[in-house]
Amino acid sequence: MRLAAILGCGVAAAGPPAECAAQTGFGQRGTPLGAAIEEARRSPFHAASRPSAINEALAAGVEGGAAKASSALQDAPQLLPVPGPVVGFTYLSAGVSHLVGSYLLFACIDDASYRSPKFGCIVGPIIPFPAVAAPAAGTEFGARKAFKASAFGWLGGAALFSVTMLASDRISNIGAALISGGAHALVTLAVLRRP
Repeated sequence: MRLAAILGCGVAAAGPPAECAAQTGFGQRGTPLGAAIEEARRSPFHAASRPSAINEALAAGVEGGAAKASSALQDAPQLLPVPGPVVGFTYLSAGVSHLVGSYLLFACIDDASYRSPKFGCIVGPIIPFPAVAAPAAGTEFGARKAFKASAFGWLGGAALFSVTMLASDRISNIGAALISGGAHALVTLAVLRRP
């Protein structure tokens, strides 16, 4: 009785005879194993696992892109190291020269008598340019690169000084000079690091 119940369930699970007859290989007894393997390889499930021309093209593109990216990273210019004393003296000279330059500039501007020479108005803004270039001029960077870097830093510092003075009345001349000196030093050191 149990055997009949198990067979009945198996027949019901297999489906009606028409569906069973529609299955490939039904009624073919003794199909060789090699033919069954070839039929399995032609199935859509096995074909998806084989590398296709599209997959090979994608893999080649990824490998080519990775090679280009790695060569671009290797060809990227490396930043030059700046010795610690040059960094320290650049910040020190930028701070002091911007304070002195700011003092001379505002002493000239605030002079109501207009009798004193306009020395401060001319020299005050110029003092930071050579002062910030001086620490790097005597090193392996050379004077030309040091003055070029200081020129970019001077422009950045002057722009920040002007914006700071225009933006707020609460910032003193000393504060604006220190902010512009810091910007001057940062830009100068960034340009010095470029190869």
